Amino acid sequence: MPLGEERRRSSAADGRPLASRSSTSAVLSRRTSPGRSDCDRVYRTTVRNQRMVARIAPAGTEHSMVARRLICLLAVAVLAVAGCGDNGGTSAGSADRPSGTATGSPLEFTATTVDGAPFDGRSLVGKPAVLWFWAPWCPVCLQQAPGVREAAEQHGDQVAIVGIAGLDEAAAMPEFIRLAKVGSITNLSDESGEVWKRFGITSQSTFVLIDAAGTVTFRGRLDADEVPDRVAELLG
Repeated sequence: MPLGEERRRSSAADGRPLASRSSTSAVLSRRTSPGRSDCDRVYRTTVRNQRMVARIAPAGTEHSMVARRLICLLAVAVLAVAGCGDNGGTSAGSADRPSGTATGSPLEFTATTVDGAPFDGRSLVGKPAVLWFWAPWCPVCLQQAPGVREAAEQHGDQVAIVGIAGLDEAAAMPEFIRLAKVGSITNLSDESGEVWKRFGITSQSTFVLIDAAGTVTFRGRLDADEVPDRVAELLG
């Protein structure tokens, strides 16, 4: 390009060609405004990679566990950078509607339990609910389990506590339930990630607290000793 033409296309402010600035703006726009299909594609890729690992190395082996963790950590990083949800602790106001959810109750979803039984999220309407998003290979989730068990023992008759397993194959989920000793609560198998995406979850070991009116009051990570007190707060 002739020097004069390049100068005419350059900005007096920063010296960059207009075309370059337009391209940069387009890239930034794509980065800050991810589509639902982009988030779905990352999640589907993660699950597909997990299945590939399962074919190469049987579930439960050391190589399989390491590979699964690396795959999911990469997926979580990509989802977070893409803006597909927020897994930092948020309280009432900023968390009143799950990310990516259409208008209506956040509990309008259907799923299947790890045992294979159908589950309707609307069965939770009218009472406080705690959704615990975990992954079978997650050590932090295992550390949270005692707090979940204690909360279920103390408030299980007044608050619905539901585990939602994802980021792995359904076949790997029962073993975690056995090790964590959380068979007393309902645990959903969300291998496809539909419920995770509905609530804007990008990382395992995340809790979503919903009050009796159906409003999400908290979304984020909790330590085991925090879980019973946060569940009690739902009862006022």
